[in-house]
Amino acid sequence: NLAIVIGLKATMLASVLGSPFADRIDRRAVFLARSLRQMEEATICKLNGYRDADEYYARNSPKAVLDRISVPTLVVNAEDDPVITVKSLPIEEMRRNHSIYLAVTRRGGHIGWGSGGLGAACWTDNMMVDFLQACTIRTRSRL
Repeated sequence: NLAIVIGLKATMLASVLGSPFADRIDRRAVFLARSLRQMEEATICKLNGYRDADEYYARNSPKAVLDRISVPTLVVNAEDDPVITVKSLPIEEMRRNHSIYLAVTRRGGHIGWGSGGLGAACWTDNMMVDFLQACTIRTRSRL
C-alpha cells in the first residue's frame, strides 16, 4: 500500500499541484499520506465533494446495481490485487446474475496483466476480444 502511495505521489503530484484544482486538495495530507485511503481522502474526496473515503467507496461501488446488469459483463480481478482485494468483491451477488462473468487470476496485481516485452498484447485485451466474440456468437444463435 505504501509503495503504491509513493508511486502515486511521484506521478500525480506534479500534474495536480500545477492544475487549477490545486487549491481544492489537502496538500499537507497528500504529503503525509501513507495509505491509498489517506491519499484518496486528500485528493479524490476533496476534488469531488465526498465527505470521506467511506462515502466515496459507497457511492462508486457497483454492488448496488449488480442485480440490474442485463448485458454480458466480464469482471477480471487478480488474487494479488492490492487495491481491489478478492475479499472485497461481491462474489455471491455476481454469481446470482447470469449476465456477469467473473475471472479471478492468481497474479495480475492492479491492472497488471501484461504479456511481457515491448509492444506485446495485453492478456486482458485478448481475453476481452474472446469474450465479446463469444457473446456475439451466443446472441446470433438465439436469433
